[in-house]
Amino acid sequence: MKKYYVCFFFFCLFFLCLSFPFVEAQGPLKEKSFVIDVGHGGVDPGTVVGSIYEKDINLRISKFLKKELEHLGASVLLIREGDYDLASPLAMYRKKSDFDHRISLINHSKANYFISIHLNYLEDSSYDGAQVFYSKVLDENKTIAEKVQAYLNQKLQTKRESKKISSSIYMYPKLKIPGVLVECGFLSNAKEREKLQDDAYLSLFAKYLAESFLTI
Repeated sequence: MKKYYVCFFFFCLFFLCLSFPFVEAQGPLKEKSFVIDVGHGGVDPGTVVGSIYEKDINLRISKFLKKELEHLGASVLLIREGDYDLASPLAMYRKKSDFDHRISLINHSKANYFISIHLNYLEDSSYDGAQVFYSKVLDENKTIAEKVQAYLNQKLQTKRESKKISSSIYMYPKLKIPGVLVECGFLSNAKEREKLQDDAYLSLFAKYLAESFLTI
């Protein structure tokens, strides 16, 4: 029975790779495809502040982002569409297994870009605003990050700077398609934490993030 569940899980991952929804569409991004890496999920909640789980907000933002990118004509795949991680059911090291499957799905998606959605948290609660990070593994990642950050700063009236992801981070140096990690706000900032629970704000943020790729 255990062998059956492991085989079924990998079949689902394989099917997901094959079922990237490339469709005929109109709009300025009609020839572009995106894979959205929805951070955390399932037993991995990400940052937790009271009853607020990062994994839930990441998914809400990602679903809005998918809608906005499709409105612009892009084809979009979500890494997860519910509350679960991507680890193998019997994995001894669950987080590594989750990362490995994300890496495989992103690299085999044949997408033009990946966007990884997360939230920030610092002990210093004065920090706010979305921040864009990039891996130096591909030269174009830095340019993408700078342009996305500039557009978000303009629309959100913030002054954050894009930054390089540390090479010690396991997942991002292994990704073979261009893209960025977007920390969509600070759960450690009370005012921003309140906004991050409001679907109207999350929808608007997703709209700005989608539009930022028109500048690339």
